[in-house]
Amino acid sequence: MRLWLVALGAVGLLTAFAQSRFVTQPGYMDACYAYNGGYAIAAGQGWNDSYLWNYLDDPTTIPHPAHTYWMPLPSFVAALGLWLGGLTFRGAQVPFIILAAALPPLAGLAGWVLTRDDRRALLAGLLAAFTGFYTAYTTTTDGFPLYALIATGVFLLTGEALAQRRADLWLAVGGLLGLAHLTRADGLLLLAVVLAFVWAQVPRRNPSDPPAVMPRRAAGSRVVAVGLILVGYLAISGIWFVRNQLILGTLFPGGGLRTLWLTEYDEFFHYPASDLGLPHLLASGWPAVLRARGAALLENLQTMAVVQGWVVLAPFVLAGLWHLRSRRDVQLAVWYLIALFAAMTLAFPWPGARGGYFHSSAAFIPFLAAAASVGIGRSVQWVANRRGWVLSQATAVFDGAAVVLAVGVTVFLFAGRVIGTGQGGVAWSRQDHAYAEAGTLIRADGSPAPVVAVNNPPCFYYQAMLPAVVIPHGGPSALEAVVRRYGVTHVIVDRNLPNDLAPSFEGEKALTWLEPVSAIADESGASLRIYRVRLP
Repeated sequence: MRLWLVALGAVGLLTAFAQSRFVTQPGYMDACYAYNGGYAIAAGQGWNDSYLWNYLDDPTTIPHPAHTYWMPLPSFVAALGLWLGGLTFRGAQVPFIILAAALPPLAGLAGWVLTRDDRRALLAGLLAAFTGFYTAYTTTTDGFPLYALIATGVFLLTGEALAQRRADLWLAVGGLLGLAHLTRADGLLLLAVVLAFVWAQVPRRNPSDPPAVMPRRAAGSRVVAVGLILVGYLAISGIWFVRNQLILGTLFPGGGLRTLWLTEYDEFFHYPASDLGLPHLLASGWPAVLRARGAALLENLQTMAVVQGWVVLAPFVLAGLWHLRSRRDVQLAVWYLIALFAAMTLAFPWPGARGGYFHSSAAFIPFLAAAASVGIGRSVQWVANRRGWVLSQATAVFDGAAVVLAVGVTVFLFAGRVIGTGQGGVAWSRQDHAYAEAGTLIRADGSPAPVVAVNNPPCFYYQAMLPAVVIPHGGPSALEAVVRRYGVTHVIVDRNLPNDLAPSFEGEKALTWLEPVSAIADESGASLRIYRVRLP
Protein backbone atom coordinates (compact mmCIF):
# COMPACT_ATOMS: atom_id res chain seq x y z
CA MET A 1 0.00 0.00 0.00
CA ARG A 2 1.58 3.24 -1.13
CA LEU A 3 1.33 6.30 1.08
CA TRP A 4 -0.06 8.45 -1.74
CA LEU A 5 -2.96 6.02 -2.15
CA VAL A 6 -3.88 6.42 1.52
CA ALA A 7 -3.52 10.19 1.16
CA LEU A 8 -5.83 10.21 -1.86
CA GLY A 9 -8.41 8.23 0.08
CA ALA A 10 -8.29 10.84 2.84
CA VAL A 11 -8.56 13.68 0.31
CA GLY A 12 -11.51 11.93 -1.33
CA LEU A 13 -13.36 11.58 1.97
CA LEU A 14 -12.65 15.18 2.93
CA THR A 15 -13.79 16.70 -0.37
CA ALA A 16 -16.85 14.45 -0.69
CA PHE A 17 -17.95 15.21 2.85
CA ALA A 18 -17.41 18.96 2.32
CA GLN A 19 -19.46 18.92 -0.88
CA SER A 20 -22.27 16.95 0.71
CA ARG A 21 -22.76 19.56 3.44
CA PHE A 22 -24.19 21.92 0.82
CA VAL A 23 -26.07 19.25 -1.18
CA THR A 24 -29.04 18.82 1.14
CA GLN A 25 -31.61 17.44 -1.31
CA PRO A 26 -31.56 15.66 -4.70
CA GLY A 27 -31.75 18.97 -6.54
CA TYR A 28 -32.80 18.04 -10.10
CA MET A 29 -35.04 15.60 -11.94
CA ASP A 30 -32.67 12.63 -12.37
CA ALA A 31 -31.53 12.70 -8.74
CA CYS A 32 -35.09 13.13 -7.45
CA TYR A 33 -36.13 10.12 -9.50
CA ALA A 34 -33.36 7.91 -8.12
CA TYR A 35 -34.10 9.04 -4.56
CA ASN A 36 -37.84 8.43 -4.91
CA GLY A 37 -37.17 4.96 -6.29
CA GLY A 38 -34.85 4.15 -3.43
CA TYR A 39 -37.35 5.49 -0.90
CA ALA A 40 -40.14 3.32 -2.31
CA ILE A 41 -37.92 0.24 -2.05
CA ALA A 42 -36.65 1.02 1.45
CA ALA A 43 -40.12 1.92 2.75
CA GLY A 44 -41.70 -1.22 1.32
CA GLN A 45 -43.95 0.69 -1.08
CA GLY A 46 -43.21 -1.53 -4.09
CA TRP A 47 -41.25 -0.97 -7.27
CA ASN A 48 -43.55 1.64 -8.79
CA ASP A 49 -43.58 5.37 -9.53
CA SER A 50 -46.37 7.54 -8.18
CA TYR A 51 -45.88 9.97 -11.06
CA LEU A 52 -45.24 10.07 -14.81
CA TRP A 53 -42.34 12.20 -16.00
CA ASN A 54 -42.69 11.24 -19.68
CA TYR A 55 -45.16 9.39 -21.94
CA LEU A 56 -42.62 7.52 -24.08
CA ASP A 57 -43.86 4.03 -23.13
CA ASP A 58 -47.56 5.04 -23.25
CA PRO A 59 -48.23 4.61 -19.51
CA THR A 60 -51.78 3.58 -18.72
CA THR A 61 -52.17 4.61 -15.11
CA ILE A 62 -50.60 5.89 -11.91
CA PRO A 63 -48.78 4.27 -10.16
CA HIS A 64 -46.62 3.09 -13.02
CA PRO A 65 -43.83 0.44 -13.09
CA ALA A 66 -40.59 2.15 -12.14
CA HIS A 67 -37.42 2.54 -14.21
CA THR A 68 -38.81 2.08 -17.68
CA TYR A 69 -36.44 4.80 -18.91
CA TRP A 70 -33.74 5.38 -16.29
CA MET A 71 -31.88 2.36 -14.96
CA PRO A 72 -32.36 1.11 -11.38
CA LEU A 73 -28.92 0.77 -9.77
CA PRO A 74 -28.73 4.38 -8.42
CA SER A 75 -32.10 3.79 -6.74
CA PHE A 76 -30.84 0.57 -5.16
CA VAL A 77 -27.75 2.38 -3.89
CA ALA A 78 -30.01 5.07 -2.43
CA ALA A 79 -32.22 2.37 -0.89
CA LEU A 80 -29.16 0.87 0.81
CA GLY A 81 -28.42 4.22 2.41
CA LEU A 82 -32.04 4.66 3.42
CA TRP A 83 -32.11 1.22 5.04
CA LEU A 84 -28.94 1.91 7.00
CA GLY A 85 -29.25 5.63 7.72
CA GLY A 86 -32.96 6.27 7.97
CA LEU A 87 -35.63 7.41 5.52
CA THR A 88 -34.14 10.84 4.82
CA PHE A 89 -32.07 12.29 2.01
CA ARG A 90 -29.03 12.32 4.29
CA GLY A 91 -29.40 8.58 4.72
CA ALA A 92 -29.68 8.02 0.98
CA GLN A 93 -26.65 10.25 0.41
CA VAL A 94 -24.19 8.22 2.50
CA PRO A 95 -23.28 5.55 -0.10
CA PHE A 96 -22.89 8.23 -2.79
CA ILE A 97 -20.48 10.14 -0.55
CA ILE A 98 -18.44 6.95 -0.21
CA LEU A 99 -18.51 6.39 -3.97
CA ALA A 100 -17.41 9.99 -4.61
CA ALA A 101 -14.61 9.57 -2.04
CA ALA A 102 -13.36 6.53 -3.99
CA LEU A 103 -12.78 8.53 -7.19
CA PRO A 104 -9.37 10.04 -6.23
CA PRO A 105 -7.75 6.77 -5.10
CA LEU A 106 -9.15 4.94 -8.13
CA ALA A 107 -7.82 7.63 -10.46
CA GLY A 108 -4.49 7.38 -8.67
CA LEU A 109 -4.51 3.63 -9.08
CA ALA A 110 -5.35 4.01 -12.77
CA GLY A 111 -2.49 6.49 -13.14
CA TRP A 112 -0.09 4.07 -11.49
CA VAL A 113 -1.24 1.12 -13.62
CA LEU A 114 -0.75 3.21 -16.75
CA THR A 115 2.63 4.70 -15.84
CA ARG A 116 4.13 2.93 -12.79
CA ASP A 117 5.04 6.46 -11.66
CA ASP A 118 4.01 7.52 -8.16
CA ARG A 119 4.12 11.24 -8.96
CA ARG A 120 1.85 10.84 -12.02
CA ALA A 121 -0.51 8.68 -9.98
CA LEU A 122 -0.72 11.21 -7.16
CA LEU A 123 -1.50 14.08 -9.55
CA ALA A 124 -4.18 11.98 -11.29
CA GLY A 125 -5.87 11.33 -7.96
CA LEU A 126 -5.78 14.99 -6.95
CA LEU A 127 -7.33 16.04 -10.27
CA ALA A 128 -10.09 13.48 -9.74
CA ALA A 129 -10.77 14.98 -6.30
CA PHE A 130 -11.59 18.35 -7.92
CA THR A 131 -13.64 17.54 -11.00
CA GLY A 132 -14.92 20.98 -11.95
CA PHE A 133 -18.41 20.77 -13.43
CA TYR A 134 -19.00 17.26 -12.09
CA THR A 135 -18.41 18.17 -8.44
CA ALA A 136 -21.94 19.43 -7.84
CA TYR A 137 -23.38 16.06 -8.86
CA THR A 138 -21.13 13.47 -7.25
CA THR A 139 -22.69 13.43 -3.75
CA THR A 140 -26.35 13.55 -4.68
CA THR A 141 -28.50 10.53 -5.53
CA ASP A 142 -27.40 10.07 -9.13
CA GLY A 143 -25.12 7.71 -11.01
CA PHE A 144 -22.13 10.00 -11.67
CA PRO A 145 -19.55 8.46 -9.28
CA LEU A 146 -21.04 5.00 -9.67
CA TYR A 147 -20.67 5.00 -13.45
CA ALA A 148 -17.17 6.48 -13.23
CA LEU A 149 -15.98 3.74 -10.88
CA ILE A 150 -17.59 0.90 -12.84
CA ALA A 151 -16.42 2.10 -16.26
CA THR A 152 -12.87 2.61 -15.00
CA GLY A 153 -12.95 -0.93 -13.66
CA VAL A 154 -14.11 -2.16 -17.07
CA PHE A 155 -11.25 -0.39 -18.88
CA LEU A 156 -8.54 -1.59 -16.49
CA LEU A 157 -9.84 -5.12 -16.09
CA THR A 158 -10.33 -5.61 -19.82
CA GLY A 159 -6.72 -4.60 -20.39
CA GLU A 160 -5.61 -7.11 -17.76
CA ALA A 161 -7.85 -9.83 -19.21
CA LEU A 162 -6.42 -9.27 -22.67
CA ALA A 163 -2.93 -9.66 -21.25
CA GLN A 164 -3.61 -12.80 -19.20
CA ARG A 165 -6.50 -14.48 -21.09
CA ARG A 166 -8.03 -15.90 -17.92
CA ALA A 167 -11.61 -17.08 -17.65
CA ASP A 168 -12.20 -15.45 -14.27
CA LEU A 169 -11.11 -12.07 -15.61
CA TRP A 170 -13.46 -12.32 -18.60
CA LEU A 171 -16.32 -13.14 -16.22
CA ALA A 172 -15.39 -10.20 -13.99
CA VAL A 173 -15.41 -7.87 -16.99
CA GLY A 174 -18.89 -9.11 -17.86
CA GLY A 175 -20.08 -8.59 -14.30
CA LEU A 176 -18.87 -4.99 -14.33
CA LEU A 177 -20.59 -4.45 -17.68
CA GLY A 178 -23.82 -5.73 -16.13
CA LEU A 179 -23.47 -3.15 -13.35
CA ALA A 180 -22.70 -0.46 -15.93
CA HIS A 181 -25.91 -1.24 -17.82
CA LEU A 182 -27.94 -1.23 -14.61
CA THR A 183 -26.50 2.23 -13.88
CA ARG A 184 -27.09 3.85 -17.26
CA ALA A 185 -28.87 2.67 -20.40
CA ASP A 186 -25.80 3.48 -22.48
CA GLY A 187 -23.99 0.84 -20.48
CA LEU A 188 -25.36 -1.35 -23.28
CA LEU A 189 -23.23 0.69 -25.69
CA LEU A 190 -20.22 0.08 -23.44
CA LEU A 191 -20.98 -3.66 -23.61
CA ALA A 192 -21.06 -3.54 -27.42
CA VAL A 193 -17.78 -1.60 -27.58
CA VAL A 194 -16.03 -4.02 -25.19
CA LEU A 195 -17.25 -7.08 -27.10
CA ALA A 196 -16.11 -5.63 -30.42
CA PHE A 197 -12.78 -4.55 -28.96
CA VAL A 198 -12.10 -7.95 -27.38
CA TRP A 199 -13.10 -9.73 -30.58
CA ALA A 200 -10.66 -7.60 -32.55
CA GLN A 201 -7.82 -7.91 -30.01
CA VAL A 202 -7.93 -11.62 -29.20
CA PRO A 203 -6.31 -13.65 -31.99
CA ARG A 204 -7.94 -16.73 -33.39
CA ARG A 205 -6.91 -19.82 -31.49
CA ASN A 206 -4.24 -21.89 -33.19
CA PRO A 207 -4.61 -25.61 -32.40
CA SER A 208 -0.83 -25.99 -32.49
CA ASP A 209 -0.30 -23.50 -29.63
CA PRO A 210 1.07 -25.13 -26.46
CA PRO A 211 -1.21 -25.16 -23.41
CA ALA A 212 0.81 -22.40 -21.71
CA VAL A 213 -0.27 -19.96 -24.41
CA MET A 214 -3.92 -20.51 -23.59
CA PRO A 215 -4.19 -20.71 -19.79
CA ARG A 216 -7.31 -21.94 -18.07
CA ARG A 217 -8.17 -24.27 -20.95
CA ALA A 218 -9.53 -22.30 -23.90
CA ALA A 219 -9.88 -18.91 -22.20
CA GLY A 220 -7.66 -17.37 -24.88
CA SER A 221 -10.15 -18.02 -27.67
CA ARG A 222 -12.03 -14.94 -28.88
CA VAL A 223 -15.29 -16.91 -28.96
CA VAL A 224 -14.78 -18.13 -25.42
CA ALA A 225 -13.71 -14.66 -24.24
CA VAL A 226 -16.82 -13.01 -25.67
CA GLY A 227 -19.00 -15.83 -24.37
CA LEU A 228 -17.61 -15.52 -20.84
CA ILE A 229 -18.12 -11.76 -20.87
CA LEU A 230 -21.76 -12.27 -21.86
CA VAL A 231 -22.20 -14.89 -19.13
CA GLY A 232 -20.83 -12.46 -16.53
CA TYR A 233 -23.01 -9.67 -17.91
CA LEU A 234 -26.20 -11.74 -17.78
CA ALA A 235 -25.36 -13.05 -14.31
CA ILE A 236 -25.68 -9.47 -13.04
CA SER A 237 -28.26 -7.96 -15.38
CA GLY A 238 -30.38 -11.05 -16.05
CA ILE A 239 -32.77 -10.41 -13.15
CA TRP A 240 -33.52 -7.01 -14.66
CA PHE A 241 -34.54 -8.55 -17.99
CA VAL A 242 -36.70 -11.11 -16.19
CA ARG A 243 -38.43 -8.32 -14.30
CA ASN A 244 -39.06 -6.38 -17.51
CA GLN A 245 -40.54 -9.43 -19.21
CA LEU A 246 -42.82 -10.24 -16.29
CA ILE A 247 -43.99 -6.68 -15.57
CA LEU A 248 -43.77 -4.95 -18.95
CA GLY A 249 -44.00 -7.88 -21.35
CA THR A 250 -40.68 -7.05 -23.03
CA LEU A 251 -36.99 -7.46 -22.22
CA PHE A 252 -36.18 -3.92 -23.34
CA PRO A 253 -38.73 -1.15 -22.68
CA GLY A 254 -38.83 0.61 -26.04
CA GLY A 255 -39.88 4.07 -24.89
CA GLY A 256 -36.32 5.38 -24.79
CA LEU A 257 -35.79 4.54 -28.46
CA ARG A 258 -38.55 7.00 -29.36
CA THR A 259 -36.12 9.78 -28.52
CA LEU A 260 -34.42 8.89 -31.81
CA TRP A 261 -37.22 10.74 -33.59
CA LEU A 262 -37.33 14.03 -31.66
CA THR A 263 -37.30 17.27 -33.67
CA GLU A 264 -36.98 19.46 -30.56
CA TYR A 265 -36.22 18.83 -26.91
CA ASP A 266 -39.78 19.51 -25.67
CA GLU A 267 -40.94 16.45 -27.64
CA PHE A 268 -39.25 14.36 -24.95
CA PHE A 269 -42.55 14.97 -23.10
CA HIS A 270 -44.83 14.68 -26.12
CA TYR A 271 -48.29 13.17 -25.78
CA PRO A 272 -49.20 10.82 -27.29
CA ALA A 273 -45.73 9.33 -27.82
CA SER A 274 -47.08 7.22 -30.69
CA ASP A 275 -46.75 10.39 -32.81
CA LEU A 276 -42.98 10.01 -32.60
CA GLY A 277 -41.44 7.90 -35.35
CA LEU A 278 -39.24 8.05 -38.41
CA PRO A 279 -41.97 9.76 -40.53
CA HIS A 280 -42.25 12.44 -37.83
CA LEU A 281 -38.51 13.09 -37.95
CA LEU A 282 -38.38 13.18 -41.75
CA ALA A 283 -41.39 15.49 -41.90
CA SER A 284 -39.33 18.18 -40.19
CA GLY A 285 -37.07 18.27 -43.27
CA TRP A 286 -33.43 17.43 -43.78
CA PRO A 287 -32.23 20.98 -43.00
CA ALA A 288 -33.82 20.75 -39.53
CA VAL A 289 -32.43 17.24 -38.99
CA LEU A 290 -28.91 18.39 -39.86
CA ARG A 291 -29.18 21.59 -37.82
CA ALA A 292 -30.12 19.59 -34.73
CA ARG A 293 -27.10 17.35 -35.11
CA GLY A 294 -24.84 20.28 -35.86
CA ALA A 295 -25.99 22.04 -32.69
CA ALA A 296 -25.47 18.83 -30.69
CA LEU A 297 -22.00 18.48 -32.20
CA LEU A 298 -21.00 21.94 -31.00
CA GLU A 299 -22.52 21.43 -27.55
CA ASN A 300 -20.90 18.04 -27.04
CA LEU A 301 -17.54 19.28 -28.32
CA GLN A 302 -17.75 22.06 -25.76
CA THR A 303 -18.51 19.49 -23.04
CA MET A 304 -15.58 17.38 -24.18
CA ALA A 305 -13.12 20.26 -24.23
CA VAL A 306 -14.26 22.29 -21.23
CA VAL A 307 -15.98 19.84 -18.87
CA GLN A 308 -13.87 16.75 -19.49
CA GLY A 309 -10.71 18.85 -19.83
CA TRP A 310 -10.94 20.79 -16.54
CA VAL A 311 -11.60 23.97 -18.58
CA VAL A 312 -7.96 24.47 -19.69
CA LEU A 313 -6.26 21.09 -19.26
CA ALA A 314 -7.70 19.54 -22.44
CA PRO A 315 -4.39 19.84 -24.39
CA PHE A 316 -2.61 17.89 -21.66
CA VAL A 317 -5.36 15.26 -21.68
CA LEU A 318 -4.84 14.80 -25.43
CA ALA A 319 -1.07 14.68 -24.99
CA GLY A 320 -1.41 12.03 -22.30
CA LEU A 321 -3.77 9.91 -24.36
CA TRP A 322 -1.37 10.12 -27.30
CA HIS A 323 1.55 9.04 -25.16
CA LEU A 324 -0.47 6.10 -23.78
CA ARG A 325 -1.95 5.14 -27.15
CA SER A 326 -0.26 1.73 -27.24
CA ARG A 327 -2.05 0.55 -24.08
CA ARG A 328 -5.16 -1.48 -24.78
CA ASP A 329 -7.06 -0.21 -21.75
CA VAL A 330 -6.55 3.34 -22.99
CA GLN A 331 -7.54 2.31 -26.52
CA LEU A 332 -10.76 0.80 -25.16
CA ALA A 333 -11.58 3.97 -23.21
CA VAL A 334 -11.00 6.12 -26.30
CA TRP A 335 -13.13 3.88 -28.51
CA TYR A 336 -15.97 4.06 -25.99
CA LEU A 337 -15.57 7.84 -25.83
CA ILE A 338 -15.85 8.04 -29.63
CA ALA A 339 -18.87 5.71 -29.72
CA LEU A 340 -20.62 7.61 -26.95
CA PHE A 341 -19.93 10.96 -28.57
CA ALA A 342 -21.27 9.72 -31.90
CA ALA A 343 -24.42 8.25 -30.33
CA MET A 344 -25.19 11.39 -28.32
CA THR A 345 -24.58 13.60 -31.36
CA LEU A 346 -26.00 11.72 -34.33
CA ALA A 347 -28.62 9.34 -32.91
CA PHE A 348 -29.82 11.21 -29.80
CA PRO A 349 -28.90 14.86 -30.41
CA TRP A 350 -31.60 16.41 -28.21
CA PRO A 351 -31.20 14.35 -25.01
CA GLY A 352 -27.45 14.06 -25.70
CA ALA A 353 -26.82 17.78 -25.87
CA ARG A 354 -29.19 18.52 -22.97
CA GLY A 355 -27.32 16.39 -20.44
CA GLY A 356 -27.07 12.84 -21.75
CA TYR A 357 -23.47 13.15 -22.93
CA PHE A 358 -22.50 15.07 -19.79
CA HIS A 359 -23.94 12.33 -17.56
CA SER A 360 -22.40 9.45 -19.46
CA SER A 361 -19.00 11.09 -19.84
CA ALA A 362 -18.53 10.75 -16.08
CA ALA A 363 -17.26 7.29 -17.07
CA PHE A 364 -13.97 8.88 -18.10
CA ILE A 365 -13.18 11.00 -15.01
CA PRO A 366 -10.42 8.75 -13.57
CA PHE A 367 -8.88 7.87 -16.94
CA LEU A 368 -8.86 11.46 -18.19
CA ALA A 369 -7.35 12.61 -14.88
CA ALA A 370 -4.59 10.05 -15.38
CA ALA A 371 -4.14 11.16 -19.00
CA ALA A 372 -3.92 14.83 -17.94
CA SER A 373 -1.28 13.92 -15.37
CA VAL A 374 0.77 12.04 -17.97
CA GLY A 375 0.35 14.85 -20.48
CA ILE A 376 1.59 17.45 -17.99
CA GLY A 377 4.59 15.31 -17.08
CA ARG A 378 5.57 14.62 -20.69
CA SER A 379 5.06 18.24 -21.75
CA VAL A 380 7.23 19.55 -18.93
CA GLN A 381 9.91 17.01 -19.77
CA TRP A 382 9.84 18.00 -23.45
CA VAL A 383 10.19 21.71 -22.67
CA ALA A 384 12.81 21.11 -19.94
CA ASN A 385 15.03 19.21 -22.38
CA ARG A 386 14.96 22.17 -24.76
CA ARG A 387 15.09 25.06 -22.31
CA GLY A 388 17.53 23.66 -19.79
CA TRP A 389 15.08 23.58 -16.90
CA VAL A 390 15.75 21.51 -13.81
CA LEU A 391 13.23 18.74 -14.48
CA SER A 392 12.32 17.94 -10.87
CA GLN A 393 11.68 21.59 -10.02
CA ALA A 394 9.72 22.29 -13.19
CA THR A 395 7.61 19.18 -12.71
CA ALA A 396 6.77 20.17 -9.13
CA VAL A 397 5.78 23.68 -10.24
CA PHE A 398 3.53 22.56 -13.09
CA ASP A 399 1.96 19.72 -11.10
CA GLY A 400 1.20 22.16 -8.30
CA ALA A 401 -0.23 24.69 -10.76
CA ALA A 402 -2.51 22.01 -12.24
CA VAL A 403 -3.87 21.15 -8.80
CA VAL A 404 -4.39 24.81 -7.90
CA LEU A 405 -6.19 25.35 -11.19
CA ALA A 406 -8.43 22.32 -10.64
CA VAL A 407 -9.26 23.48 -7.11
CA GLY A 408 -10.00 27.03 -8.27
CA VAL A 409 -12.26 25.96 -11.13
CA THR A 410 -14.08 23.48 -8.91
CA VAL A 411 -14.68 25.93 -6.06
CA PHE A 412 -15.88 28.62 -8.48
CA LEU A 413 -18.33 26.31 -10.26
CA PHE A 414 -19.50 24.66 -7.04
CA ALA A 415 -20.15 28.02 -5.40
CA GLY A 416 -22.29 29.18 -8.30
CA ARG A 417 -24.21 25.94 -8.82
CA VAL A 418 -24.67 24.70 -5.26
CA ILE A 419 -24.04 27.49 -2.76
CA GLY A 420 -25.87 29.99 -4.95
CA THR A 421 -23.36 32.80 -5.13
CA GLY A 422 -23.40 35.31 -7.95
CA GLN A 423 -26.19 37.20 -9.66
CA GLY A 424 -29.42 35.20 -9.77
CA GLY A 425 -27.83 32.25 -8.02
CA VAL A 426 -30.11 29.88 -6.14
CA ALA A 427 -28.70 27.66 -3.44
CA TRP A 428 -29.08 23.93 -4.01
CA SER A 429 -30.90 23.64 -0.69
CA ARG A 430 -33.69 25.99 -1.85
CA GLN A 431 -34.38 24.49 -5.27
CA ASP A 432 -37.99 23.41 -5.82
CA HIS A 433 -39.05 24.39 -2.29
CA ALA A 434 -42.02 26.20 -3.82
CA TYR A 435 -43.35 22.76 -4.78
CA ALA A 436 -43.78 21.94 -1.10
CA GLU A 437 -45.88 25.08 -0.58
CA ALA A 438 -47.87 24.32 -3.73
CA GLY A 439 -48.56 20.81 -2.43
CA THR A 440 -49.93 22.25 0.84
CA LEU A 441 -52.23 24.61 -1.07
CA ILE A 442 -53.48 21.81 -3.32
CA ARG A 443 -54.24 19.56 -0.34
CA ALA A 444 -56.17 22.40 1.26
CA ASP A 445 -58.16 22.91 -1.94
CA GLY A 446 -60.42 20.00 -1.04
CA SER A 447 -59.83 17.40 -3.74
CA PRO A 448 -60.13 13.90 -2.20
CA ALA A 449 -57.44 12.41 -4.50
CA PRO A 450 -55.33 15.18 -6.02
CA VAL A 451 -53.21 14.46 -9.08
CA VAL A 452 -51.06 17.32 -10.35
CA ALA A 453 -49.74 18.19 -13.81
CA VAL A 454 -46.38 19.92 -13.32
CA ASN A 455 -43.11 20.59 -15.11
CA ASN A 456 -40.93 18.33 -12.89
CA PRO A 457 -42.95 15.43 -11.41
CA PRO A 458 -40.02 13.61 -9.68
CA CYS A 459 -38.94 16.68 -7.71
CA PHE A 460 -42.55 17.73 -7.10
CA TYR A 461 -43.24 14.29 -5.62
CA TYR A 462 -40.08 14.54 -3.50
CA GLN A 463 -41.23 17.91 -2.10
CA ALA A 464 -45.01 17.44 -1.93
CA MET A 465 -45.56 13.64 -1.92
CA LEU A 466 -48.52 13.98 -4.30
CA PRO A 467 -49.12 11.94 -7.50
CA ALA A 468 -48.18 13.90 -10.60
CA VAL A 469 -47.80 13.81 -14.38
CA VAL A 470 -45.60 15.96 -16.55
CA ILE A 471 -47.18 18.82 -18.50
CA PRO A 472 -47.13 17.42 -22.04
CA HIS A 473 -45.82 18.75 -25.30
CA GLY A 474 -48.56 18.77 -27.93
CA GLY A 475 -50.54 21.92 -27.22
CA PRO A 476 -53.77 22.49 -25.30
CA SER A 477 -55.42 19.37 -26.75
CA ALA A 478 -52.61 17.18 -25.42
CA LEU A 479 -52.89 18.76 -21.98
CA GLU A 480 -56.64 18.16 -21.91
CA ALA A 481 -56.17 14.55 -23.04
CA VAL A 482 -53.60 13.95 -20.27
CA VAL A 483 -55.87 15.58 -17.68
CA ARG A 484 -58.78 13.33 -18.64
CA ARG A 485 -56.77 10.12 -18.99
CA TYR A 486 -54.86 10.33 -15.70
CA GLY A 487 -57.48 12.09 -13.56
CA VAL A 488 -55.52 15.32 -13.08
CA THR A 489 -57.16 17.69 -10.58
CA HIS A 490 -54.66 20.57 -10.56
CA VAL A 491 -52.13 22.12 -12.94
CA ILE A 492 -49.02 24.02 -11.83
CA VAL A 493 -47.60 26.38 -14.45
CA ASP A 494 -44.11 27.89 -14.29
CA ARG A 495 -41.81 29.57 -16.80
CA ASN A 496 -40.72 26.21 -18.28
CA LEU A 497 -43.86 25.42 -20.27
CA PRO A 498 -43.51 23.54 -23.58
CA ASN A 499 -43.27 26.07 -26.39
CA ASP A 500 -46.54 24.95 -28.04
CA LEU A 501 -48.45 25.43 -24.76
CA ALA A 502 -46.89 28.68 -23.54
CA PRO A 503 -49.20 30.99 -25.58
CA SER A 504 -52.21 29.54 -23.72
CA PHE A 505 -50.81 30.90 -20.44
CA GLU A 506 -49.35 34.25 -21.49
CA GLY A 507 -49.95 36.98 -18.96
CA GLU A 508 -52.79 36.14 -16.62
CA LYS A 509 -54.87 34.14 -19.07
CA ALA A 510 -55.32 30.37 -19.00
CA LEU A 511 -57.45 27.73 -20.66
CA THR A 512 -61.17 28.13 -19.98
CA TRP A 513 -61.38 24.83 -18.12
CA LEU A 514 -58.69 25.87 -15.63
CA GLU A 515 -59.68 27.94 -12.59
CA PRO A 516 -56.95 29.92 -10.75
CA VAL A 517 -56.33 28.80 -7.17
CA SER A 518 -53.21 30.67 -6.15
CA ALA A 519 -49.92 32.11 -7.35
CA ILE A 520 -46.70 31.84 -5.38
CA ALA A 521 -43.11 32.79 -6.02
CA ASP A 522 -40.51 30.11 -6.61
CA GLU A 523 -36.95 30.26 -5.25
CA SER A 524 -35.82 32.57 -8.06
CA GLY A 525 -38.76 34.94 -7.61
CA ALA A 526 -40.63 33.75 -10.72
CA SER A 527 -44.35 33.08 -10.55
CA LEU A 528 -45.72 29.58 -9.92
CA ARG A 529 -49.43 29.53 -10.82
CA ILE A 530 -51.78 26.84 -9.50
CA TYR A 531 -55.01 26.00 -11.33
CA ARG A 532 -57.97 23.78 -10.47
CA VAL A 533 -59.28 21.59 -13.29
CA ARG A 534 -62.94 22.23 -14.21
CA LEU A 535 -63.81 19.58 -16.77
CA PRO A 536 -66.98 17.48 -16.82
